[in-house]
Amino acid sequence: MVAEINAALCKGCGVCVAACRGGAITLHGFTDQQLLAQLSSLLMPEVVVG
Repeated sequence: MVAEINAALCKGCGVCVAACRGGAITLHGFTDQQLLAQLSSLLMPEVVVG
């Protein structure tokens, strides 16, 4: 199988990169580490101070 992304539907969020178990998808301009950090921060609960 070959990983293919429909460019017309791509939002550039990187979710497909994180979901691809084979590591066949990359997002230009970001390292895997940067994408995982962004996705991890989205999954963390919001902390409200005050």
